[in-house]
Amino acid sequence: MHPQFSAPTLLTPEDISAAFEIFQSAYKDMDVPADEFAWFKRDLEGSFDPAQNYRLVFFKMMDKDKIIAFAAIGKSGFMRGSWELRWGTTRPAYQKQGLMSALTDHRIAYAAEHSPNIPGVIHICARSPNLYLKKGFTHIYTRGPENRAHYLVRYLNEASRDNETP
Repeated sequence: MHPQFSAPTLLTPEDISAAFEIFQSAYKDMDVPADEFAWFKRDLEGSFDPAQNYRLVFFKMMDKDKIIAFAAIGKSGFMRGSWELRWGTTRPAYQKQGLMSALTDHRIAYAAEHSPNIPGVIHICARSPNLYLKKGFTHIYTRGPENRAHYLVRYLNEASRDNETP
């Protein structure tokens, strides 16, 4: 990663319009479901609404004073210690420079910090699974063929798992 890029920090409500612009530019040439932007908008705006039960935590990376990438993490409701990674997006001009790798490492560390000694999983549905495979995720299945989203999981706090069988 280039040294001029900032470490991941929290995305703020003031960053919403920049996040929308980045998302639109990154996804404009991709074959994505028609409601993808509306879904992203709902997740992003809802994450800053205290009345919402489910909110994601968004992190951003900067190049000087410009947001160049962002990604989210949220607690998954189906199991204690379960997290989901969402909305990893990089400005097209900054892709392939390690930004999503840094944001993924940051989100994994965030989940571990907020679930100490709780065995769980982090899961993601990603169109491009290679980064996540390099980060220790296991490919479970591919959904498609319309969007070929890969479902991957990674254990969290694996040393805390009870390995005894009943």
